[in-house]
Amino acid sequence: MLRANPDLFGLACDLSAEAVHLLQRKEEYQCGRCLAFPCDMTKGVSEQPSEEHRGLEQVVPAESVDFATLLFVLSAIDPNQYVSTLTRIHSRMRPGGVVLVRDYGRGDLAQLRFGAGHWLGGDTYVRSDGTLAVFFTDSGLKADFEAAGFETLSVEYRRTEVVNRGTGIVMPRVWVQGRFRRISREGYADATREC
Repeated sequence: MLRANPDLFGLACDLSAEAVHLLQRKEEYQCGRCLAFPCDMTKGVSEQPSEEHRGLEQVVPAESVDFATLLFVLSAIDPNQYVSTLTRIHSRMRPGGVVLVRDYGRGDLAQLRFGAGHWLGGDTYVRSDGTLAVFFTDSGLKADFEAAGFETLSVEYRRTEVVNRGTGIVMPRVWVQGRFRRISREGYADATREC
């Protein structure tokens, strides 16, 4: 994105401090137009998991973000924390700002491969490393964003089949992707700002 738009300044956060350090070592990061920091988006400033982690509110000014991407982020978060996490993100978005999301959809190959003992209920599973894997419906993703104050611009399933050339096995992949806009202070979307 930084290559495509020379006027863009990017903020990036990840729960893994190591992932942030890997990004910071890349030559492209040295352009001075990106700030990456470790953060647990589900927690406030005083609840971060380490001294190195920063709360979203510490780094990202209120109402300053034009667009945000959440690529396979929500599926690793406890569903009970969706609305509070999305509300935290909402507070950082400018009125009219858009969040772009892609995550696992119900019926994805990853869900179908989970064995006995990994299911926690609903569409929530636990991986062998202890991390969560949640599989979304379009209506569920829409409801979570709308509960946090966003307007749904679009939400849809993206389906494809991957074929293993060696075995001929067909593997279904299902993702849900959406675009959600922060409602302006007046209570309606700012139609002049479209991403």
